Amino acid sequence: DFYKLFKEIKTAEGLMRIRESREDFYKLFKEIKTAEGLMRIRESREDFYKLFKEIKTAEGLMRIPGYATHNSLILVESDTQISLKGSALVWAAFLDRDSWVGRPFVARYVHEKSNDFEVKEIKGSYNPQYSGGGDGALVDGVLGSEEWRSGFWQGYQSQDFETVIDLKEITQVQYLGARFLSDERAWIFLPTQVAWEYSLDGIKYKPFNAFDFDQNVRREEVGICPIIMGHHKKLKGVKARYIRVKATNFGKLPKGHPGYDFNGEAFIFIDEVLVNPEVMSEL
Repeated sequence: DFYKLFKEIKTAEGLMRIRESREDFYKLFKEIKTAEGLMRIRESREDFYKLFKEIKTAEGLMRIPGYATHNSLILVESDTQISLKGSALVWAAFLDRDSWVGRPFVARYVHEKSNDFEVKEIKGSYNPQYSGGGDGALVDGVLGSEEWRSGFWQGYQSQDFETVIDLKEITQVQYLGARFLSDERAWIFLPTQVAWEYSLDGIKYKPFNAFDFDQNVRREEVGICPIIMGHHKKLKGVKARYIRVKATNFGKLPKGHPGYDFNGEAFIFIDEVLVNPEVMSEL
C-alpha cells in the first residue's frame, strides 16, 4: 500500500496531505521490514529526492541532501549493529509500540567524496569544538543540520572567514555558493557579507559575485542560510581552477543580546562551499 501511494505521485506537492499528521505519515513506514526496491519507485535517485523536497513536517526527511545514498528502511532491535557499504545517510527514530519517541537521529557517513576539490588554505582558525571534521569538511559534501552541536559545522569567532578551494582542474564555473547557520541566542550570526573570487593560477583573483546580509534584521529562530550566486556579469560563468571565499564577521554582539554586557563577539558557522551545486544545474 505504501508503494501504491508513491507510484502515481509526480511531484511532492500535497504529499503530506495523504495523511493528516506526521504521526500518520510514520505509520505508513512501521510495517515495512525492508525497503529493497524502494528506489525503483522512480527511475533515478534524483527523482526520488524530488518527491520529498516540499515536505515540511516529517522531521529528518528534509535533511536528505540531493546526492546522498538512501536505499533501505529497516526495523531493528535497539541494540542491533548496522554495517554500511560506501557513503550513506542514516535516519533513525525509536518506535515504542505504536508511537515514535523523541526526535529522529540523522548522521551522514562519507566513504567517497562527490568531488576531488581540496581546501588549499584557510586564513584564521576555527574553534576546536566546532571543526566540522577538519579543513576538508568545507568540500566533503556533508551538510550540517540545525542541530549544529552534532559536529558538521565549522565555527569562527571574533574573526572573518577566508578560504581557497583548489578544484584540481580548470572548470567552467557557473554558480558559487556557501551554507551558513544562524542561531543568534548561541552567538552564531550570519556574516555581514560573503564574496567569491576566482583564479586560473591561484595568484591573480577576479571578483565573481558578493552578497550582503541585512545587519538590522534580528533572527530569533535557528536557521540554515544557503547562498548561491551566478557571475555578476557572465551568465554562462567563467573558467577557474581556484575559488576564494570571504565572509565578514558580524563582530560585537548587538545591544539587547544577552552577551552584549559581556562584550561578546559573534561566530560565523559554515559547513560547505558550493561549486556548481546540483540544485542549480536542474533549473
